[in-house]
Amino acid sequence: FFADLTGNWIDRLDLATGTVTAFATDLTGERPVDLLVTPEGDLLYLSILGGIYRLRSGVGPVAPPPSTPTAVDFLAVGAGAG
Repeated sequence: FFADLTGNWIDRLDLATGTVTAFATDLTGERPVDLLVTPEGDLLYLSILGGIYRLRSGVGPVAPPPSTPTAVDFLAVGAGAG
């Protein structure tokens, strides 16, 4: 995953194919400054305003790849990811 602060987006790079796909767009007001992938496959990002957000990859026994987030959660600063 990689992000653009001024473009307000997060993209995903598939290392096997070299393909770049849009992951999250139009993050206006919550522009990403740092990224972290959890062991469960969720993506956490820190916004320029200090918010921490989680993009979930899916729900169920077999989650889809993180290129298709299904929910965005706001986490309080200092809150755990789990």
